[in-house]
Amino acid sequence: MIRKFKLFGVMAVAALALTAVAASAAQAAPEFHVESAPATITGEQIGTQVFTTTAGKVECSTATFKGSTAVTATTSQLLAPTYSGCRAFGFLSANVATNGCEYNFHLTAGGVSPFPATVDIVCPAGKEITVTTSFSSCVIHVPAQTGLGGITITNTGTKTTRDLDVKLAITGIKYSQTGSCTGGEVTDTNGTLTGEATVKADVGTTSTQQGLFVL
Repeated sequence: MIRKFKLFGVMAVAALALTAVAASAAQAAPEFHVESAPATITGEQIGTQVFTTTAGKVECSTATFKGSTAVTATTSQLLAPTYSGCRAFGFLSANVATNGCEYNFHLTAGGVSPFPATVDIVCPAGKEITVTTSFSSCVIHVPAQTGLGGITITNTGTKTTRDLDVKLAITGIKYSQTGSCTGGEVTDTNGTLTGEATVKADVGTTSTQQGLFVL
């Protein structure tokens, strides 16, 4: 009888250990994967991304993103944005200056496809993203900030053509308005960014595509 109780106890401890391991694995963050490293990561918008503040909407005809990775798997990825062909509030040409700021995407622990993610806006000391409009003194300032949600990432393609479809429905962006903006000079956290982008990987610094996927 004592031996049976001992055996039951060992089995119970083993079961608990396996449960703990399974729970830990379930909570682990998925990772961005490339087939070989180093790799260049690039992206471009699908359609038009729209940044909205109290002053109105800012849209750019071209939005591209570039970064790199030195490892084959990581839970976060830095991408530097570049915007051109921008218009503000529907009728003013605009310049979006990133001033060295980058987007750092983080995959959410326990996520499954479409994989949820957050993004940080990472800027050099004293820098921020600015939107300056023509024929107007309205300037929108977007400082460094962390933990912005509303991002989902889906794997597309096969083998070496695998890439990522990134959908943006980001809310809670902090910004300030200066000059003669609609709504006056304010600081708020009601900024939004909506849109979609395709992100792919190349081998090293070449233009030879390799698979980029989340797992």
